[in-house]
Amino acid sequence: MAVALEGWTELRLTVDSGAGESVVPATDAPNITPVRGEKYGNKYEVANGDFIFNQGEKRCAMMTEESSHPRLLTLQVSDVHKGLLSVVEMIRKGQRVVFDQDWSYIQDKESGHCDTLVQTEDAFELVTWVKPADLVSKADFHLRGR
Repeated sequence: MAVALEGWTELRLTVDSGAGESVVPATDAPNITPVRGEKYGNKYEVANGDFIFNQGEKRCAMMTEESSHPRLLTLQVSDVHKGLLSVVEMIRKGQRVVFDQDWSYIQDKESGHCDTLVQTEDAFELVTWVKPADLVSKADFHLRGR
């Protein structure tokens, strides 16, 4: 998706092996309204020992540079500084996460599809484009995604 498509918003998620949930601040993906999910109100402990609360979830249709069709991505909403993509959550969903000097990526072990991770100064990010999941036909979804 070298050119942004109408209705899609760029969302960069930092890949985090310490995050138990994939989470974004409410201000990320402003085109998607959070809804109350089953985890609403749950309490999360953050790295400094403080607690934050689940404020709902954003159900997204997600595309990457390598995508040929949208995948479903559900992100929890909480008072975090930036979006985090949970490695633990991805592994539970059949993904492989590889960090390497030559090529870092997330691979769907069933389909073999890979999404390249971008290395920043101190982290790895997945660059995505998202829109509300309910605006995409279910027939267009690859439901096994992240």
